[in-house]
Parts: sequence; C-alpha cells; structure tokens
Amino acid sequence: MKRSIRFLSKALGTSIENTFEAIEELKIEPDGYSNSEYSVPVYGDYSFHKLAVYLNSNAIDWYCDECGDFLNNQCGFNTYSRKWKCKNCGFINSITEDDIQ
Repeated sequence: MKRSIRFLSKALGTSIENTFEAIEELKIEPDGYSNSEYSVPVYGDYSFHKLAVYLNSNAIDWYCDECGDFLNNQCGFNTYSRKWKCKNCGFINSITEDDIQ
C-alpha cells in the first residue's frame, strides 16, 4: 500500500513537519508518485515501518534495565533490532512494545 505524507503523519500521530524531518534524516526515497498533476510522493510499507520505529524510538525514553543509563542518547541507538546493548554496562536490553510501562 502506498501512503502520502499526510496519511503517514495521521497514522503515526505526528505533525507533517516532523514526518518530513524524519524522512530527510533517514534519507527515505519515495516508492513512487501519485497520479495527480502535483506528483505527490508516496511511501510503501517498508518506509512506513521505518518511520514508525524511528519516530517511536524518539518519543519513548528508554533506560537500561541493569544500570539505569538513558539509552536514547547512546551513539547509534535505535529500536530496529528490538534489542540494545547498553554502552555503559554492556547489558542487552529488550526494546519492544511489550517493554513499555
């Protein structure tokens, strides 16, 4: 399914501006363009998932279950792999929706 920026913003619960910033930061290329005269870029399921993970990992504060260190600020932090090795203590944290309290 192809989605426009407006649809992505609504589905992700964020502003159009935040969605554009995330697309630029992640360097996501459109999967195509709409048939309208304005050639609106559209994005597929993979792009949607990538944006959702990126925006959610920035919206949720993640802390190490072992040492309590703030994970979001650790170099390279993301939730793509659903696990994160704490740079402070080396503990492997589960980073999934089930871990949100």
